Amino acid sequence: MKSTMPSPHSVRCVWICCLLLTTESIEQVSYEEAQYSQQCHQNMDEFQVISIFLRNHTGFMLHDKSAIVEADDPPDDDFWNNWLINGSLVRPTLNVSCMVNMQYELNCSWNTSSWPSQVQYSTSAMLCNDVSQTELHCTQNSLSTASRCHGKTDANKTHNFVVLRVNVSHQDFWYIDTQIWETVTIEKLDPPQIIKSSIDSDNLVIEWKLPESKGQTSNYKCFEYELWINDERRDITDKTLTYIEKGVDATRMYTIRMKVKTASRCKESMYWSDWTTVVVNTREKPPFEINLAVIITIALGLPMILLAFFLLCRLQRLFEKIFPPIPGPSRNIKRILEKHDEFQAVPCKHIEEVAEVEEGDIIVRV
Repeated sequence: MKSTMPSPHSVRCVWICCLLLTTESIEQVSYEEAQYSQQCHQNMDEFQVISIFLRNHTGFMLHDKSAIVEADDPPDDDFWNNWLINGSLVRPTLNVSCMVNMQYELNCSWNTSSWPSQVQYSTSAMLCNDVSQTELHCTQNSLSTASRCHGKTDANKTHNFVVLRVNVSHQDFWYIDTQIWETVTIEKLDPPQIIKSSIDSDNLVIEWKLPESKGQTSNYKCFEYELWINDERRDITDKTLTYIEKGVDATRMYTIRMKVKTASRCKESMYWSDWTTVVVNTREKPPFEINLAVIITIALGLPMILLAFFLLCRLQRLFEKIFPPIPGPSRNIKRILEKHDEFQAVPCKHIEEVAEVEEGDIIVRV
């Protein structure tokens, strides 16, 4: 822990020295500009600056103490000694945290449960890189135990660091907490974009695109994934963009959930992305493929079938020639005979019988 005590002869010197905690002389610069530039250029992303001003008996706020502490190691008891609020020794904390999403939105929050209810909060933020600094307007939303700040970053600029200052104002004191984060460590990535999820030869194949990061990393090994298949977690050990689940049941349906964040092997983020949209996988019908064996079978089988049909027809004609059918009257003739019966019975001709009797010379004919 480092501490500094500014000169009582200059209020501006008090403000600059108490927060910057540096021996360098900074002239003709505003308090906020000096503070932000100091932290951005020194890459103090692992530290936070804390300053306390107390109201004296004349009613003026005078600097009491300032310190640079590690972000994950709050000030010890010696820092808070002799600091009384409403007659009690207190050790207030804010636990400030920030997050940047891929829509260029900055969201910060801090805990207010250990502070008196009469305090007021104000915030200011700065986005900076090695070249430029941009002030961010932060809209505050206070709740009973927490306060939040929301702002929009510039989509056309790359910001390596985010600086946030929270002012806690009370009638008896003024507390300032300033923290800086490297952007990649507080970014929340978009959910992984799955480009393929299908069952192929009893294997569930999942492929996804390389996530986009404000750290502008194109190394797929810099991302860590969490994958769930049907409420069972799968560990992705290979640093690739593909996962294969072998020996799956092709008749079942599979629900896939996946999220991502930057991994510790590069620059770990504190936040996981949201889950991907649930993807249900079923066996897909394979596309029609021309099989060589099918082509050969059709090419040889079709002529054989036609030849067999032709021979069958020829055999029937040959059988009719060898064994011709018994001829019979045609249907028309039968119809005519049945309709026109013109044959009538003819009576027999009477034959006269002649008998000759000789009686003497006289012949009698009967």
